[in-house]
Amino acid sequence: MDLLLIRIIKELLELYHYITTEELAERIGISLSSVRHRMSRVKEEFQKYGIVIDTVPRKGMRLEASESQRSTMYHHLHALAGSTPEIREYRKDYILKTLFEYSDNYTVQLFAQELFVSKKIISKDLREVEEFLTKFHVQLVVRRKSGILMKGNEFDVRQAIIAHYNSLWWHKKYDEKPSAVDPRISRKTWTYMNQMYGDLDLTQIQKLLSLTEQELELVWTDIAFSRLWEYIVVSKRRMEKGWMIETVHHHRLLPVEEIYIQAARKLLARVTEKKVPAQEVQYLAARIYIAETVQPRIGANGKQFQRSVKRYLRQIGQIISSGDFIEDVGLIQKLCEMLSVIQYKRNYNITDWTDINKEVKKNLSELYGVCLTQMHVLSENTGLSFRQDDVAQIAIFIKNYLQKHRRKAIFVTATDRESADYQLNKLKYFFPDIYFSGGVHYQKFCPNSCLEDIVISTVDLKLENQNVYKITKHVNEEDIARLAREFEKEWEEVEYWKDYLCEDLVWEVNARNKSDAITQVCEALWEKEMISETFEEKLRGQEAIIATAIGNRMAIPHVFDASVIEKFIAVVRLKHRILWDQEERVDILFVISAKPEQIPEVSSFLLKCKELYGKYSKISK
Repeated sequence: MDLLLIRIIKELLELYHYITTEELAERIGISLSSVRHRMSRVKEEFQKYGIVIDTVPRKGMRLEASESQRSTMYHHLHALAGSTPEIREYRKDYILKTLFEYSDNYTVQLFAQELFVSKKIISKDLREVEEFLTKFHVQLVVRRKSGILMKGNEFDVRQAIIAHYNSLWWHKKYDEKPSAVDPRISRKTWTYMNQMYGDLDLTQIQKLLSLTEQELELVWTDIAFSRLWEYIVVSKRRMEKGWMIETVHHHRLLPVEEIYIQAARKLLARVTEKKVPAQEVQYLAARIYIAETVQPRIGANGKQFQRSVKRYLRQIGQIISSGDFIEDVGLIQKLCEMLSVIQYKRNYNITDWTDINKEVKKNLSELYGVCLTQMHVLSENTGLSFRQDDVAQIAIFIKNYLQKHRRKAIFVTATDRESADYQLNKLKYFFPDIYFSGGVHYQKFCPNSCLEDIVISTVDLKLENQNVYKITKHVNEEDIARLAREFEKEWEEVEYWKDYLCEDLVWEVNARNKSDAITQVCEALWEKEMISETFEEKLRGQEAIIATAIGNRMAIPHVFDASVIEKFIAVVRLKHRILWDQEERVDILFVISAKPEQIPEVSSFLLKCKELYGKYSKISK
C-alpha cells in the first residue's frame, strides 16, 4: 500500500458527508489523476473491512461505515504506518526512539542513510519531532559537527518518552497478567507495560511502589498508581544508562513535605539499589505528593485560591441560575485543592493526562462549555494555566454538587405499594434534575414535617402550598407534559443570549482544517464589519491556550475582550468534520464575541447548545 493510497483512505475515514473526487484531491493536496488512479484500490481496501463507498452523481462519494469499522481500519493504517520508512509516522518514531535510547550524536545524514530517504525529508521530520518535544520543554538542537541533540531537563525527557510510547500503543488483544500484579492494574495496562518495558522486572517495581503506598498510609487511584509505576520504570531504565536528574529546571521549585521526600528517597534506593541525586528525589517526591488518592486530602491546601474560586463559582452560578453553591465550603475546598495540585504540576512541569475531558464533553457538553468560557476568571486571578482535563474535572465537581443538591420532591398517592413504586420510577425517569425522596400514602403524609420543596400528589390534599402539583392517579403522558410545563415556567429565565444570535450570522464553510476554518470565519466577519483587526489573533491565541471543542461535534471559539466591536454568536456549519483538537472532530462552530461584562449573558446560550446544534447543523444539499 503506497503512501498516497494511505492518505486517501485516511481522509475518507474522517469524512461523513458526500465529497467529490475534485474536493478530495484538493483537501489532500495531490493531483486529481492521482486520486482517480487509486480509487479502485481504495474500494478494495475498504471492502476488506465491510465498508462500502456510496457514490451519487453530482454529490460525490461517502462511506457507509460504522464507527467501529472506521476505528478498526484506522488502527490497521496506524500499524502499517509504523512498519515502513516510507511513512512519516515510522520515521518520527525511529528518530525519537534513537534520541531517547542512545547517547551518541546522530546526524541528519546518518538518519537519512538508515531510513533510506533524503536529508530534506529528514529535516522536515525533525521539525515535527521538535514540535512534539517542545510540549515537554525539551529542545531539539541540530549542529553541523555535533549532530542532533536533545536539550532539556532529564525529568522532562522522561515525560516525553512516556507520552510518545503511549501514543504508539493501541493493541486490543491483552496478555494475561500475573497474579502478583496489583488489582488496580488492568490487563490493558499490563500488556502495554510488558511490551514497552519488558526488559525490566515490572512486578518487583510495582511491589516496591505498593510498599511506599502502605508506608505513606494512603491509597492511590488506579490511574495515579499506573502513572507512578511507569514513571519509576522509565526512571530506572534511564538511570541505568547514566542519565540522572542532576539539575532542576526552575530555581524556585515549590517545597514538598518531608514525608514525601523520605518516601521518594526510600523508593529510589530500593529500585536502583544505589544512592541517587537529590534532584531525582525532589521530582519523584512532587509526583507522589500530587498523585490522586482515593481518600480526601488532609489539610487546608490552596487557601490562597479561595477568593478566586468564589468569584469563579459566582460567575458559573449566574449562568446556570444556580448560585446556591458559591458559599459551599466543601465545593470551594475541592477546587482550592485542585488548584494547589495544578500549581505544583506547572511549577515542576509535571505532564499527566487522563483524557477525562472526552467523556465529560460527550455527556456534559453544556456544563463543560460554561466552565470553559469562565476559565479566564481563574487564569487572571491565579496566574495558572489550565488544560481540558482541568476544565472537565471542574465540570464534574459542579455536576456532582448539583446532583446532590437537587430540588427535593415527595410523591403522595392512594394506591398500593407496587403501583406507587412504578409511578414514582416514571417520575424519576422524566425528571432527573429532581431528587425524589420517595413515595408515601396520603394517610401517612404529614405536611408539617415535609421538608421537600415539591409535593406531587394523585389525591386532593387541599394544602395552601404553591409547590403542590395535583396529577391523575395514572401518572400518564398528559401528567408528565403538564408537570414539565409547570417546572419550566417556574424555573424560566430570561434568555438574553437570543439578542446575540441572528440568521445573518449563520452560514456554511468548506474548510480543510482548523486554521483554514478560523481564517474563513474571520474573513466573513470582517466583511460584515463585526470584528476588529485583532479579533483573529485573539481567537487563535485563545485556542493556543486551550482548545474550545466542547464535545458532540461542537466548538465555541470565542473572544471576551473590552475591545470587541459587536457582541454576537455566529453559527458556522462545516461541510466536513475537521480535527479541532487531537482526536476531536467538529462540524459546527459557535463563534462568540462579547465584552467582559456581557460574558454571563452570552455564555448562558451554552445551556441550549445541544438544542441549537440540532437546529443549525443540518446542511442543505
